[in-house]
Amino acid sequence: MLFSSNIFLFVFLPLVLISYYCLQKIVKLPIIFLNLFLVFCSLSFFYWGSGKFIIVFFGSIIFNFIFGQLIGKLNALKKSLLATAIIINLSLLVYFKYFSFFYQQSSIIFDLNLPQINPIFLPIGISFYTFMAISYLVDIYQQKQKPANIINFALYISLFPHLVAGPIVRYQEIADKIKKRQPNIDQFFDGLWRFSIGLGKKVIIANSVGQLADKVFSLPQNEIGSVLAILGILAYTIQIYFDFSGYSDMAIGLASFFGFSFPENFNNPYQATSITDFWRRWHMSLSRFFRDYLYIPLGGSRLGSIRTYFNLLIVFILCGLWHGAAWTFVVWGLYHGLLLAIERIAKNKFGFVPSGKIFQLITFLLVSLGWIIFRSPNFSFAISYINNIFAFSTALPQFYTLRYFVPNNIAFFLVLGLVFSFVPLSKPKNTIVCGLIAIFILITSLAFLSKTSFTPFIYFQF
Repeated sequence: MLFSSNIFLFVFLPLVLISYYCLQKIVKLPIIFLNLFLVFCSLSFFYWGSGKFIIVFFGSIIFNFIFGQLIGKLNALKKSLLATAIIINLSLLVYFKYFSFFYQQSSIIFDLNLPQINPIFLPIGISFYTFMAISYLVDIYQQKQKPANIINFALYISLFPHLVAGPIVRYQEIADKIKKRQPNIDQFFDGLWRFSIGLGKKVIIANSVGQLADKVFSLPQNEIGSVLAILGILAYTIQIYFDFSGYSDMAIGLASFFGFSFPENFNNPYQATSITDFWRRWHMSLSRFFRDYLYIPLGGSRLGSIRTYFNLLIVFILCGLWHGAAWTFVVWGLYHGLLLAIERIAKNKFGFVPSGKIFQLITFLLVSLGWIIFRSPNFSFAISYINNIFAFSTALPQFYTLRYFVPNNIAFFLVLGLVFSFVPLSKPKNTIVCGLIAIFILITSLAFLSKTSFTPFIYFQF
């Protein structure tokens, strides 16, 4: 069940919202029972999307709750307890997400001729809720927070707005709202604005330009000329941003409906003037996680230049691998790690810090180049695709014209996506105007949904 699906928009969300507000405003249930209600709704949401994997998810909640309590109480053993909990959490993630990949690669690399195994399906949200659980345990270990009770912890991990694809929220960021919250009309309209903007990003822009990206990337490499290759990656660059930031906007909006405030996950990343700046703006909750729970523990930038560059590469290789079990993701992470290391060298050796429109364009092009690797089915495809861009060929596949790939409606949304990437839509200060625009975008988005086939969020697979 995704946020842009009919069952969510017309059944699940209205039922949950109406029930929640009735329980809060009319029945006046204590906060602990409201939390329990949201846990039940969130587990139902998970079960609808992952079925039997609810057992794994529920087991993860119980396991991490128990270890959180133990780490908070057994000071002499807390280091061993934390290490054990992290290993078990990551082992579960590795099994579901990477075992098949490592198994196949081992067979190929060592010529083992291993028998085929059945595919291992990925529980929804496991990459996200695993990281949230680890951050919770580490923060207890570092005495940044106290262990939560079972209902509050279960709500923190399972709350359905962030369950499928983040943001990766830390417990202390919403702890106060878990314990006490009172949604008001302003917060509701804030939520409506963010949810509508997010839905519009997804179904109006991302899904539209995604048609172009899918067509181009599905072609044989010898049929992709330079013009088509550029249009294809430009479309994907717009698609992945509006798809993922759209999901994050919807998650933040949904959280507002229930009185929660989630951290921002995007801050106009295509306006960045360097790769360093880009990663301060793109998937910010993931960047913070890797910074605080991996980069800094590895030594950060405190142990000299060589160690700093090594730490950057390790962090971004793992960041790439977090996105999926494929060499393309590893290379994509390495690509960004190398660019960050180069920028760090330029700053440390020459005092050079890029700024201005020209570096904004250069950064956009470098990020787009990276998306080719990210989107490609394998590394050889990515290399061929990049070669096609610089071949300066205007060739098109036989029997096709450019209009087939870029009809007027897709061209319009491609331009619209570019405009909003660099000049984002600001929220009106007037509440009524804000509500009217949000409702208009919502209705338009629903109209698009009724005319198009179902398209899942890109980050749903991660």
